[in-house]
Amino acid sequence: MKFAYRDRDTFLHCADARAKLAALVAVSLALTWASALATVAVGGAAYAAARSADVRGREILHDVRLVLLILVVGTAARALSDPDGVAAGTAAGAVASGRFVVIIALAYVVSATTRTGDVRLAVEFFLAPVPRVNEKDWGTMFAAAARFFPLVFEESKRVQEARKARLGDKQGWYTRIRSTAFTLLTRSFRRADTLALAMESRGYDSDRSSLRSLEWRRGDTALVAVSVVIAAFAVAF
Repeated sequence: MKFAYRDRDTFLHCADARAKLAALVAVSLALTWASALATVAVGGAAYAAARSADVRGREILHDVRLVLLILVVGTAARALSDPDGVAAGTAAGAVASGRFVVIIALAYVVSATTRTGDVRLAVEFFLAPVPRVNEKDWGTMFAAAARFFPLVFEESKRVQEARKARLGDKQGWYTRIRSTAFTLLTRSFRRADTLALAMESRGYDSDRSSLRSLEWRRGDTALVAVSVVIAAFAVAF
């Protein structure tokens, strides 16, 4: 199953979930101000990180192709509506879309190298000092979301196979996208309801304890330091 944790013995797989989340947030925030050159440089760093974690770029592009299609449409809309002209609008839209692509790739790598339980513990750690926030509920929510995203991609594959079996590929591209998106949305909501009922029937509670614990190492400090440097580079250039 893609976009899900895969057990490997790489640096990112062994890194602390708190370090990976902190690095992801730092670089993602910095990318909102990044120039085109900085976005390309950070994208290269993201690709290197993915390869080091045994995550292929082709897998990322395949799993997020619908998001890429939305970004392409958004870039085209920006190009046609920009008051400075089509060329300026295309350039601005391409830079904005590139930032989203890099952020999505980084999130993909974090998801593929982090256990769901570790995500929950990391979120609880960061939210524990925040007043009036139930960190256990938020941790459970993030963990459930991390576990549910792979199921959505699995449903997408099933919908596409069902459409092909019914000669749906003979339809126009707009009809195919519309029918796939509507069917996927419906099936995802039904599966989410099933998951919620299953958790409730088993007495699942966010206050439950965890057998796992997070352990911070020197490599985690180095990971955060490198991410801060990359974030500073993205903002400065």
